[in-house]
Amino acid sequence: LASPSPRVSVIMPVHNTQDDYLRKAIASVLCQTLGDFELIIVDDGSDAYVRDCVMSFHDGRIVFHRFLHNLGVVAARNWALDHARGEYVAFLDSDDEALPNRLYKECRHLDANPGDGLVYSNARVVDDHGEELSFGLFEEKPENLVWCMLLKGNCICMSSVMARRALIENCGSRFQKKYLVAQDYAFWLS
Repeated sequence: LASPSPRVSVIMPVHNTQDDYLRKAIASVLCQTLGDFELIIVDDGSDAYVRDCVMSFHDGRIVFHRFLHNLGVVAARNWALDHARGEYVAFLDSDDEALPNRLYKECRHLDANPGDGLVYSNARVVDDHGEELSFGLFEEKPENLVWCMLLKGNCICMSSVMARRALIENCGSRFQKKYLVAQDYAFWLS
């Protein structure tokens, strides 16, 4: 069961994600070595099979909310942010998977570096057969270089981010509907 104040709130928006991708994404969170989390899944007006898939996991750490109509990924992520209870907030898209130590390693980094507001990691892009298409390599960079990289383009993979919930709340940051694409990019810059 989810604790009253979990360490991490994992946010997963869903809109008609293919069943096997969704199952793998959920399972990758439930199998984390750090078990003190809540998984907030916001169904953005999907077909009924999405609810059935989520409910088949029977895990008390899952918080499920369904919009009756498709309101968009921005509304889904913002609803989850408004209801997150964890000290940290992690993001995972419903067609992505997290490695088993992801939450543990990201928590450990933020615990050891109280001045860091968020952490992100490498991301592997694979096809339907698990074959690697590309690999994003982020070497150690001076902190102002990451900011310079963000000014040129989005170098942060949404599904690898963990942030301090207090930082998000203090900044008043939310994902903005006015951007048709790259809402996460605008979020990092805010």
